[in-house]
Amino acid sequence: MRFLGINSGEHLDFEIVHFERETVVQTRIFLSQSPRPRRLCGPGPSKPRHSRSAAAGKAHRGPAGAIPLGLSPHTLLNRASRAAFGCAEREGFAVQIVPIADVSADAVEQLLDRAFGSARRARTAYRIREGMDALPAFSFAGVEDGTLIGTIQCWPIALDTDDGRSLPLIMLGPVAIEPLRQQGGLGRSLTAHALAAIDADSAAPAVMLIGDPEYYGRFFGFTATATAAWRVPGPVERHRLLARGADVPDAAGMLGPRVPACT
Repeated sequence: MRFLGINSGEHLDFEIVHFERETVVQTRIFLSQSPRPRRLCGPGPSKPRHSRSAAAGKAHRGPAGAIPLGLSPHTLLNRASRAAFGCAEREGFAVQIVPIADVSADAVEQLLDRAFGSARRARTAYRIREGMDALPAFSFAGVEDGTLIGTIQCWPIALDTDDGRSLPLIMLGPVAIEPLRQQGGLGRSLTAHALAAIDADSAAPAVMLIGDPEYYGRFFGFTATATAAWRVPGPVERHRLLARGADVPDAAGMLGPRVPACT
């Protein structure tokens, strides 16, 4: 864990670099402070440390007048990271993960445009879930100081098999992060939060997505093992067609919207 403070006017640009195995997770926290430079916590600039124990418990009180966090259990930073930079947790702004229904639909669409461009609607993923509404119980937003900076949406789809069955699935994504805030760990936190909500629902079907197999396999257990015979309504790289769950259908068929059965 390394603590770096860069004084810029009336704000401290506070960077935490967390070394864990082969992954480097960077989280940028903006802390209010008086114009006079002052180190808030931690040992200051030093060589990177691979042990969190030396940094833990060394937090000091920050500047007077800093805004309290009011953290929820679903903040971006994990428990170990928060403990290691204790004063920043109390006195900076943290990203909170909230139901996507709590933010405006227009704000979500504008963020998607900034993250992926206006041509995103022509992608194969959009065709798979065409006409569907996102599942509110499994879709979330990352909000920092009242500003939307990230979203994840999950969708009801189905695998219509060649033998006439319609097998329900959940399609995960897109994960949209404000361009200037990408590479900071929020996308991974949103994904973990959505999957935890799905796993907690015993009635939820298996989850699929189109994405990087190395990333989603390593962190979330997605594989392409059962998807070889799946078809999609558009171009796709087969190795990026991934699924996760004990009941992933290993059958030939076409992915598409989950249309309610007629009664």
